[in-house]
Amino acid sequence: MIKIGVVEDSVEDASRLKECIEKYQGENNLEFSVNYFTSPINLVDKYSNDYDIVFLDIRTPAMDGITAAKKIRALSSTVIIIFITSLAQYAIKGYEVEALDFIVKPLNYYEFALKFQRALTRVHNETISIMINTNGSKLNIPSSEIFYIETRNHQCVVHTAKGEFPTYVTLTSLEEKLASANFTRCNNCFLVNLMYINNYKGYSLFLKNGEKLQISQPKRKVFVQKVMLYWEGKEWQNLS
Repeated sequence: MIKIGVVEDSVEDASRLKECIEKYQGENNLEFSVNYFTSPINLVDKYSNDYDIVFLDIRTPAMDGITAAKKIRALSSTVIIIFITSLAQYAIKGYEVEALDFIVKPLNYYEFALKFQRALTRVHNETISIMINTNGSKLNIPSSEIFYIETRNHQCVVHTAKGEFPTYVTLTSLEEKLASANFTRCNNCFLVNLMYINNYKGYSLFLKNGEKLQISQPKRKVFVQKVMLYWEGKEWQNLS
């Protein structure tokens, strides 16, 4: 079940967002667990890492939404953050905390549904995992934990925060398993998780874990397009 947190100090706006979530839920035959908070402090102080999506009002008393998002992001690199704001210019600050998107008040259901669908797609992609044989044992690795996969000495090495895991499979086979997740090649030897890309410049790719990878000239155009579409929260699977 998808778990959602909503921070909104306006009773009217919170009620409208609740209507939108429930309408989407009914139209798509889905079930969500939703917790509502009038202050981001109440969410942050007792934050649990099982939230999939958090809606944050940017302008709230005591603690603003950007500050709350930074605290949440420090606890979770995968939770989807969507800002709710009455002024679109505030939403640019969302890039500081890797927010997926923002919704402008008053809430319009059509706009909400489009952006909520993007968030749900992202959640789905992050629950995909791969099963590999490594060092004599089987290991199931969620795609959200993989920084990148590289070919090395006739093996594939899966790089994660928990370490490197070598396995005797082809990069193409792992790429196929991760086809519906947000992975793409920056060159023939590296398959990169787009959620861990911090920046790129020229033919260099910088990851959030501090590593630097090389982008090949033949792969660069499509790679950059996919990165930009991912940052904009758009679909890119049919891009070629």
